[in-house]
Amino acid sequence: CVCLGISTALLCFPALLTFNVSQASSAACQPITVPLCKDLHYTETVLPEQETQDDIRLEIHQFYPLVNVRCSSHLKPLLCSVYVPECVSGKPRPPCRTLCEKAKSGCEPLMNKFGIAWPEKLKCTAFTTESCEHVSLTKHSNTVVSNSI
Repeated sequence: CVCLGISTALLCFPALLTFNVSQASSAACQPITVPLCKDLHYTETVLPEQETQDDIRLEIHQFYPLVNVRCSSHLKPLLCSVYVPECVSGKPRPPCRTLCEKAKSGCEPLMNKFGIAWPEKLKCTAFTTESCEHVSLTKHSNTVVSNSI
């Protein structure tokens, strides 16, 4: 686990869960319960059988300091699209590569200052532009999130 302080908050990057939207086969959509992602343009997600939103909530919590420091208005929607993807007919909508690139361009320099690399799970080249038509790429709200898990 690599940890650092950003704006009086602690940021840790432990070994990430190995969730991948391609792992989720057709499954039941479920209401989003992860606090960071409850105010999205979509309200339902789909996860692989072995994953729970409680697991996701704990993992996504490590990014709260970056969201709060507002390194990119695109970070929160990116995180939500990766960790709690929109459920479309029982399948997860893949993350948008352009959204990822915008979030990365704003946040990676700050992370690099602290010796932290952009997470492999958020590797933009792993995403396509096909789902970008469903994502607003204009400036997103920079709502500060609570550090409570």
